[in-house]
Amino acid sequence: MVQGEGDPLAAEDVVVEALRLARGSGAQFRLNTLGVGATDAVVEALKLVETVSVFLPAAEASKYDELLQPREPGAFEDACAFVRRAAASGAHVEVTAVDRPDVDVAAVEALATSLGAAQFRTRSWLG
Repeated sequence: MVQGEGDPLAAEDVVVEALRLARGSGAQFRLNTLGVGATDAVVEALKLVETVSVFLPAAEASKYDELLQPREPGAFEDACAFVRRAAASGAHVEVTAVDRPDVDVAAVEALATSLGAAQFRTRSWLG
């Protein structure tokens, strides 16, 4: 897995093309993303991904915006829609959250499950 700064979906054409070129190679891919800005082409390409891991830091838009400070409005709704669409496509979707003292992790897990995520995982907080 190659990972650098930023979200891979910021270069979705590269992600989709790489997955297309690797089709049939036996390689297994994991997509780590915020799930913001995904197009239908990305959702279709998820059939070539073993696991889609979406970071969802909060269960409500105001806390999401406070923690991530997205550039565009509606990022929380976009991320939730991506989880729903990815799960509906048949992809194995995992949602992750950081176990912070100011985040209701149980609420994030409940939201993830309601959106269709197959798995929920917390990451430790080192604050």
